[in-house]
Amino acid sequence: MLTVSRIILYIVTIAGAGGLIWCVTEARRSITYVVPIGLAVFGISFVAALFAAMYIHDENIYYSAIATISLVTLVPVMLYISKDPWYKLLFELATQANAFLITMYVGKSFGVLFGNNEWADVGFRALSFIIIILMYKTFLKDRFRSFANQYNSVYGWLFLFIVTISFTVLFLSIQYFPVTLAQRTDVKLFTTVMNFAIVAYTITYIALVALFNRILLSQKAKAEVQAAELKMDYWKAQIATQEVLINNTRKIKHDMRHHDALLVDCITNKEYDKALKYLQEHGAIIDQITIKQYCENYTVNCLLSTYIRKAENAGIQVECQTQVPKELQIDDLRLASIFANLVENAIEACDRIKDESVHKFINISSKYDNGALKILVENSSNDDVKFDGPFPISQKANPSGIGTKTIYEFANRYNGLCEYTLENGVFSARLLLVV
Repeated sequence: MLTVSRIILYIVTIAGAGGLIWCVTEARRSITYVVPIGLAVFGISFVAALFAAMYIHDENIYYSAIATISLVTLVPVMLYISKDPWYKLLFELATQANAFLITMYVGKSFGVLFGNNEWADVGFRALSFIIIILMYKTFLKDRFRSFANQYNSVYGWLFLFIVTISFTVLFLSIQYFPVTLAQRTDVKLFTTVMNFAIVAYTITYIALVALFNRILLSQKAKAEVQAAELKMDYWKAQIATQEVLINNTRKIKHDMRHHDALLVDCITNKEYDKALKYLQEHGAIIDQITIKQYCENYTVNCLLSTYIRKAENAGIQVECQTQVPKELQIDDLRLASIFANLVENAIEACDRIKDESVHKFINISSKYDNGALKILVENSSNDDVKFDGPFPISQKANPSGIGTKTIYEFANRYNGLCEYTLENGVFSARLLLVV
């Protein structure tokens, strides 16, 4: 029989589950997408719960049906809305399931304590949801999101998921097998076991948070080292550029009198074609004492100039059409290092080609449009590049500096995308940054 208290209990439970999802999941969709989808899922779950209550009288079967409906509706929605990949979502889903089961236990326990009073169940379940959501928002959210955005080990996340889902299985086993809480006669023993399981889970979760902090500190130290390396690379590029300009300037200054005398001699002898040809060649030499303009952003342009010159000196044909604004809401040095790293990887890939008949090339392009910076670097490559999931495995003897995973994390930080592909001897690195 459906009562007002039972209907409100369903509403509180579904709203609480939605609150848990809102807590843990970082949405990549705008609010105009999320709200209608959330309301639709709420409606579907509520109607399903009402129908299940009317037609299913066995409590074990009833809760199994509700769990199945929840998984069928929530998992696809989270995959669509969430910014996190599937292996992070598994851990998030298990965490939400545990928080949900704990709130159900608290509500049901107080309901039984007050003589199976559903209003007591409603009140304490709602209070549990509120406490858990506030605790997460206040103490855990920033730590977890920082960790989730920086830590991308698939096996690491699967390990966290296994630890968390094991508690989910434990909670379900205690609460619903062999009989449900409402049918138990050993309530005191059940409560003791359940409380012990919750304490164990809380201690485990605190340990996981401590692990998150340790990994974050390690990542922060690594980031600081990389930042120092970036600055070093930048200044090396500046010094290399200045050395080239100084050497060219000295050479031109040394030869200037000779050039002038030769030009005067050509004009005196009315050898105008020879003079014109000489002026054209002289102009090409003068062009070398200026930094070539590839884009408006000075830092990106400086590092691009250095690495493109390095590629050309190695006999690699380089095409570069880059559009990078002078000012962006992004760290110029880190953005420049991303360009430099992509080009450096492309140079190394070309150097590994031993077949002299293969045309070695690098094509660099970028476009800034409506707050999005799109970067594409293509290069000739051998077909022996191996991938670890979406990431190419470095073929360096001692990989160092900014790797492909770091570039992926950089893109993630700016709500973007990163993709690496190898097709028909052409390796492509695509980057989208929302800045």
